Amino acid sequence: MPGQSVVHNWAHVLAEILEPEENPAGVIYGTIATGALLAAEASRRETLEEAAASVALTLALFWLAHGYAHSLGERLGSGEGWSLGRLVSSLRHEVAILRGSVIPLVVLLLARAAGASTSGAVGAALISAAVLLFVLELIAGVRSRQSARGVMIQVLIGAVLALGILALKVVLH
Repeated sequence: MPGQSVVHNWAHVLAEILEPEENPAGVIYGTIATGALLAAEASRRETLEEAAASVALTLALFWLAHGYAHSLGERLGSGEGWSLGRLVSSLRHEVAILRGSVIPLVVLLLARAAGASTSGAVGAALISAAVLLFVLELIAGVRSRQSARGVMIQVLIGAVLALGILALKVVLH
C-alpha cells in the first residue's frame, strides 16, 4: 500500500533526527522534562523569556546531573577512579536529554516571535512535546512491526503521558 510506505519512510527519517544511536531514552526524558518544566515555570515567571531561560538552565543541570550520575555509577560498579575522559563520555551519553528539549523550546520561541502571547507560546510548546511523544511511540510501534492494534496500544500509552503534561499546565494555572 503506497500510503504505508510514505508513513514508514517519514517515521524512519524523523527517528534518525530525534533518536541518537546511544541513549534514545534521554530524548524522551528531555521531552517530558521540558514539557513539565514549561507547564510549571511559565506560570511562575513574569516573561516568556525568563521561563524559557529557567527551563533551559534546569535542563542543563539535569544533563549534568545525569552525566555525573552515569559516571559515578560506572565507577562504583567497576572500582576504577575518576577520570575526565569517563565524565566526558558520560556527558556525551546523556546529551540526548538536551536533544529532547530542542523541539519544544524552538516551538516556544518561534511562537513568541510570530506574535503569540505567553500562554499561546507555552501552549504551542506543550502541544509540540505531546505530539513528539505521540510520534516517538508511533515510530516504536512501526519499527516493531506489531499489528495495528499493538501499535495503537503503544501510541495510547504515549498519549496518556502527553495528556499528563498538558494536564499539569491546567492544574498549575
